[in-house]
Amino acid sequence: MKELRKRVNGLIAILLAVCLSLEMSGSEVYAATTYEVGDDSTYKVTDLAGKVLLVGDMIKKTSSGGDFAVGYSDTNIMEGVSNEISYEYESTVIYNDLTVTYIPDEYDGIQITEASDTGIIVDDPYTMKQLTFDWFRYPRYSLSFDANEGTATGTLPTITDCKFGSGETTRFGFDNLPTRQGYSFAGWSFSSDGSGHVYKTDVTLPNEYENITSVNDGDTLTLYAVWDPYAYTVYFNSGSAGDQSATGDEMPVVNSASDQTITLPECTYTLSNYHFDGWKYMGLDPYNITSGEGVGTVYPAGSTFNHLPDTDGEIIHFNAQWEPNTVSISYDANGGTGTMAGATYTYDGSLFAYLLPGADGSLSKDGYRFIGWCENADGSSDIMPEGYQYPLDFSKGNQDITLYAIWEPNAYSIRFNGNGGTGDMTNQAGISSEPTILNPNQFTSIDQMFAGWSTTGTGTVQYADRASFDYKASTNNQVVDLFAIWTKLYKLAFDANGGGGAMDTLLNGIDGIGQTLPECAFTKEGFVFKGWATNPYTLTAEYQPGDAFTYSPQTAGETVTLYAIWEAEGANAADRIQVGVGTVYLTAGQEYFFGSEGVYKVDGDPTAYPMNTIFYVPVSGNYTISVQ
Repeated sequence: MKELRKRVNGLIAILLAVCLSLEMSGSEVYAATTYEVGDDSTYKVTDLAGKVLLVGDMIKKTSSGGDFAVGYSDTNIMEGVSNEISYEYESTVIYNDLTVTYIPDEYDGIQITEASDTGIIVDDPYTMKQLTFDWFRYPRYSLSFDANEGTATGTLPTITDCKFGSGETTRFGFDNLPTRQGYSFAGWSFSSDGSGHVYKTDVTLPNEYENITSVNDGDTLTLYAVWDPYAYTVYFNSGSAGDQSATGDEMPVVNSASDQTITLPECTYTLSNYHFDGWKYMGLDPYNITSGEGVGTVYPAGSTFNHLPDTDGEIIHFNAQWEPNTVSISYDANGGTGTMAGATYTYDGSLFAYLLPGADGSLSKDGYRFIGWCENADGSSDIMPEGYQYPLDFSKGNQDITLYAIWEPNAYSIRFNGNGGTGDMTNQAGISSEPTILNPNQFTSIDQMFAGWSTTGTGTVQYADRASFDYKASTNNQVVDLFAIWTKLYKLAFDANGGGGAMDTLLNGIDGIGQTLPECAFTKEGFVFKGWATNPYTLTAEYQPGDAFTYSPQTAGETVTLYAIWEAEGANAADRIQVGVGTVYLTAGQEYFFGSEGVYKVDGDPTAYPMNTIFYVPVSGNYTISVQ
């Protein structure tokens, strides 16, 4: 009984302490949770490990017999748990509860860190069951809100002091929900792409929806606005131009949504003499009575389009745009020179035939004449002459047409002119597109040799006999003159120059062409042949037998003479005789010289002789010597 009273008095003291602690703490008292601990077959005390006890929570034994032993991991903290070893006496429960009565403000609860079914045997048959506690605090985090491409009215709130893992529900709800064009607000998600769970007005973490297993004190978790896209339907209308409407089966409607991009289709409508020029965005009204952002913009087929409807299920329209077909004509010189401006013609409601411009002098081709235009460069299709009306067919869409100039070679006639020669030649026909082989020369000349042809009577040779004559006639059937070009002939005679014998005259020497000189057939007693010269008075030979003699006669048939030059046998300087001015007798073959300064002339000799010049005369006789 003494022990019983002791326990009762202890219980009363503990209850008073609990009441006092609750009054002093001011902590929120949660709805009490009772954890029942049965015998080994029902509910083991070890199952309590890791449990968090809040103010008012209770651990209650349901089995008969046995005692609790309570400890703390931090022995300096003893407040908060009413600790009593209880037992059952004569089937009456004296005290068998362990109650959390007080938790300091800086903590959220007490966690059972260790629970052991096997304790210390105090007094058989009672077995103590060991429970060890420690203070527990939930991590605090904040919740922020992100409009996530939407627009918030004012500032979105931040909710602080949320307890992670406490099981508490963080509730929120505010009037200034964000808005987004083309979308309806669906709630909040921890994923910016909206792939996670969507929360409407509250969050409890952790929970079954999120993979958020832990947070740190002071962390901020962001909830992103989740948006449901509005759906819309797109109609593609045929459109019209002038008083014509396009035809064809209706194009399929396209169903899309504000989070999708559509590709504008190719147009299947047709409109005679017009071509499709894109889709014009009409907004909600196919007749464009209303207006709005982007209304009136024309988009080419294949371009992308994204729409943000104002309401779900909106219908928008695109009208086909039509532009009149054009025919562009350009002109190609096709081997000729010069340029001609092209022209572009636009369909205006009827099929026109436009006068095709002619060559008008802007194009030309040497040796050819313009005969018309053709759609093929080789002239294989119809050739259209100047003034032809070219039909323009606008039904084929925009066309770029090139017309090629067609050229026909001019014909010409070659007229041969003997240019001093005798004989006759008939005219020869030719065309500018290909060379003509000249007919053989038929003209002759007694004192001249035919050298070739020239387009002028005084020109040099441009074409040899039977040469290829490539001529571009400036007009059709032009007559072109070719003049025979002649080379003068001359005769080459040989003079014994005081010697004896005879040599034939060489005939038909050609102007400017060398002739091989023959051996000398003349002789002169007591003299040696030194060579040939054009001056009979000189002792210096200009040519030797075998040399080429070149001469350009002044007149055709002219005769030029070469003189044999002789030297007396055994002649030397001592045999030379000095002569002076006056009339002196000079012996043929004797060498003479002038010893005084000056330039001298010997009667009958055109040569001018300076001082010390050696000379001789071919014939003995009196000669007059003078100073030039």
